[in-house]
Amino acid sequence: MYQWYQNAAKCYAYFSDLAPDVDVKDALPNCRWFTRGWTLQELIAPEKVHFYNREWENIGSKHEFVDLISSITGIHGDILSGKLRVEYQSVATRMSWAANRKTTRPEDLSYCLLGIFGVNMPLIYGEGSKAFRRLQEEIIKHENDLTIFAWDRWQDEKVPWSLFSPSPSGYANTGGAIRHSRSLIDAAFSITNRGLKLENHVVVKMVSNSEDENQVRYCLALGDLKDWCSDLYLQLAKVGPNVFVRDGPLLVSADDPLPGEPISSCHIHPSNLEDFERLYSSWKRAVHLTQHRQLNILAVRPESHWDETKRLFFGPLYGDTNSVFAALCEVNLGTSTVLVLMCLRFLYFQPPICYLFNATDDNQLLSYLFDYPRADKLSWESIEKQYPEKCFLNQRLEIPLEESTFDISMTVRQGVVPGVSTSEISSLTMSIEEKSDDEMY
Repeated sequence: MYQWYQNAAKCYAYFSDLAPDVDVKDALPNCRWFTRGWTLQELIAPEKVHFYNREWENIGSKHEFVDLISSITGIHGDILSGKLRVEYQSVATRMSWAANRKTTRPEDLSYCLLGIFGVNMPLIYGEGSKAFRRLQEEIIKHENDLTIFAWDRWQDEKVPWSLFSPSPSGYANTGGAIRHSRSLIDAAFSITNRGLKLENHVVVKMVSNSEDENQVRYCLALGDLKDWCSDLYLQLAKVGPNVFVRDGPLLVSADDPLPGEPISSCHIHPSNLEDFERLYSSWKRAVHLTQHRQLNILAVRPESHWDETKRLFFGPLYGDTNSVFAALCEVNLGTSTVLVLMCLRFLYFQPPICYLFNATDDNQLLSYLFDYPRADKLSWESIEKQYPEKCFLNQRLEIPLEESTFDISMTVRQGVVPGVSTSEISSLTMSIEEKSDDEMY
């Protein structure tokens, strides 16, 4: 239908609710024609559209009312006049044109947009809101534009956060979204059975200051907002090894984020956070590192399994007792600072063991762990072959300094960690004891 309108020499629009002898500029914004789904393509596709009131009197054309129609619909005047091509607009912008439109059948709110996005898909009446999900997936096959995920729950606060919008209404306030420059076009994404697969994209870490401490969150840059001259981000929660879900409203920020590193391959699952935690078992072998005022985590391996926002390692699958998980930590001991390497070893159906190593005095193992080409493939077996004398590290660490000696240990507990997990996980807590003159303080 869109192409049929596009090829038409002239089209006619009949306003059944527009009375004669009224001020057209005052009455036109209230006409139902501008709120119907199928009339969107009738407005955009043809070069010439003539308008008629309920008495079939010609009241003017699209070109004559282009500024007024633009203010009514939110569609740029150059789109209506044909100076700008529809396909050059971001996906979020095109979706916003239908945000406040209605159709008799819910499926038609998706089907009426097929021509505007230049895609085809079977019409299956009876599928309801699934049609809009199918439309978004079809658009992703043809458009390298992450603004398709720039939706918010403006009209219904009960809608759970997820990757895909339930309807065009979610784009009501993101009509000004601009896709990233063409220089970033090589970053590919696609829909798989694990959700959205991103290749060579940058999941950045944003820092927001709270009263107590800096809070880190994962975000994916979707595009820019021209009106605010700001970046538009999708907030994410890490739920597994390089697996994320959407978590929260769109984030608009003019501040520079912490630099993120390109992730060679990660997935954003379409489920919301609550459903994901209920359906999947990524948390069952998770290990949380409790905050300690003398402890600062500098680096982790494998980073794909580390959630910086929750200070959480997603452990290996059950049956895997050979994978090595490590964290390089800076520990403040009085006026001195030492580097402590924590290595986790997972056991069958038991809490993990935490080995400690003084990386300040001997950095051989540290270099081996953090220079290993495939951190997710590092095994205890390879460490035992490379450093047989270090195959069993200490579970307690004694650090002698000039005036005192410090004992460092890690306690492993099982339980729910408020704000981090809803089920029982392992939790590591560091203990530091100072000895001076043979007396414990």
